Amino acid sequence: MREVKQRAIESREVRFLLAGGWNTVFGLGVFAFLQLTVGDVIGYPAVLTISTVIAVLQSHLIQRRFVWHSTLPYGTELLRFSSVYVVQYTANLALLALAAEVMELPVVPSQVAITAVLIVSSYVVHRFWTFRQRLMLLWVVKPR
Repeated sequence: MREVKQRAIESREVRFLLAGGWNTVFGLGVFAFLQLTVGDVIGYPAVLTISTVIAVLQSHLIQRRFVWHSTLPYGTELLRFSSVYVVQYTANLALLALAAEVMELPVVPSQVAITAVLIVSSYVVHRFWTFRQRLMLLWVVKPR
């Protein structure tokens, strides 16, 4: 049993699922808390923006250390990581507006469903772009 647990932790996919589970619960928790406490005052677009910034910073730290074991330059990697979430944030905001304004669905459950859709794309992009060591080194140190 111990060997099975060790192999699971050595698997990047398992680590991504564990980190992703935590990041999802954390991000949705921040979103739900803000929406339920100040959402009526500042609106769901502002709630989504604030919660996304908080969740992305926390997620980067977890993924950098626990999932990808990255040793690349922090600032460059954070910029790449954040750029993935700018695209996801834009898609999220559009889908949330569609759900809340057009379909008149409740905001928090809609956000949960949208998050589920965005998780898969996050793994693929981070695996093959954000934390890809060889590609990253070529991007940072371009030959002259």
